[in-house]
Amino acid sequence: MWDLLRESVIYNVLAIPVAAGVLYPSFGIELRPEWAALLMSVSSIIVATNAVLLKRVETELAAT
Repeated sequence: MWDLLRESVIYNVLAIPVAAGVLYPSFGIELRPEWAALLMSVSSIIVATNAVLLKRVETELAAT
């Protein structure tokens, strides 16, 4: 659970400013909308996969 929270915070702290164009004036880094959408989709898939894995581990721990 804490892993999911940590990963989402890191993603939001890094990706949102890049997507908003904050780094463009200084470094010329720009994130195209297509890439932003792809990264958001991958992030959602990772979160869902981790939730399923966490549920599986939780079930196994309850059985012992």
